[in-house]
Amino acid sequence: MKFIEKIKDKKNLTYLGILILGILLGWIFSGGDKTGQAEENRKMDESIEQAEAPGTFWTCSMHPQIRQDKPGKCPICGMDLIPVNEAEGDSNEAGQFTVNLTDAAMKIAEVSVSQIEKKSPYKEVYLPGKIQADERRIAELTARYPGRLEKLNVNFTGQKVSKGEVLARIYSPELVTAQKEMFEAM
Repeated sequence: MKFIEKIKDKKNLTYLGILILGILLGWIFSGGDKTGQAEENRKMDESIEQAEAPGTFWTCSMHPQIRQDKPGKCPICGMDLIPVNEAEGDSNEAGQFTVNLTDAAMKIAEVSVSQIEKKSPYKEVYLPGKIQADERRIAELTARYPGRLEKLNVNFTGQKVSKGEVLARIYSPELVTAQKEMFEAM
């Protein structure tokens, strides 16, 4: 009697309705119709019987190196193994790195086949840009006095130098003569 009184309460009635609705939806989504599932199981059994012909092995579609003689799950990814008939491909060429496509599949995948040729690879590439001289490789500079630079210690524009650092070594016969005359005069 108390149960009926509790059901009459709107709050409890709402909870009861949600519970019944949840059970009904769970039954529908969990496969309440067993005839469809039985049909799928029958089709699966038929495909297994057809696949158990001699020369058939089971492999994973993601990992073709997995080969088993009976159906099951892939040990790497857990997917169902699919049957493969060895007669589908040439047994001399078949291997784990072989891909066999039908003509229709090749047309859909836009696969083109050509003979292997031995030749040097060549491809012309056009790239936009500017060509500049590498200032670090410039060896000759014009001077405003008779002589020449023996060694340039600053190689490129923007190189950091410090006070008192030798920038270049020069050789000038006139300067050498002037230096000798100065030493003699002292």
